[in-house]
Amino acid sequence: YWSEGRQRLETALYLIPKREATVTRARALIAAGDLAYYQDDYGKARSFLEEGMKLCSDLGLEREFAVALGNLGALTSMQGDAVTAFSLLKQSEQLCRAMNSTWELAYLLRKLAQLAINKGDAREAVEYAQESLTLAKRLGDASLIATILSTLGVILPSVLNMVAIREASTSLLASVRLSCA
Repeated sequence: YWSEGRQRLETALYLIPKREATVTRARALIAAGDLAYYQDDYGKARSFLEEGMKLCSDLGLEREFAVALGNLGALTSMQGDAVTAFSLLKQSEQLCRAMNSTWELAYLLRKLAQLAINKGDAREAVEYAQESLTLAKRLGDASLIATILSTLGVILPSVLNMVAIREASTSLLASVRLSCA
């Protein structure tokens, strides 16, 4: 359905002249960018999202702008630019918090958790994921909850490894103390 949806959005975008700055066009650009992202067509996704963000900014569409910004952050992360991705996701997070956009915030926090675990910060990853899960549970969104639990499944081995390392180092230190006594 992604291919069909994207094809229809691209056809609609082709039929709506670029000079027509409408809410419909802005939303179609963001949706097309999202679908292109999920189809691994990152160049097209970036193009759609950036055009959509500009249009949203021009039209004062804050929620749509925040969504596009977060999607661009996720895309940038997939392209390996963690620093820029983090910045985009944090900007989107701030906007979503200000607008009380709970679903979008839960999504962004999950993406931030993924970035944190990729950079080796398990503690930060758990914090983002826990807040994300709390929000998803409040919404009752089973699909989002499942996605966040999947992310936690990736994070937990790192956390458990940290605990094991801490326990091993404590044990080693105790052994050294005993041997020195």
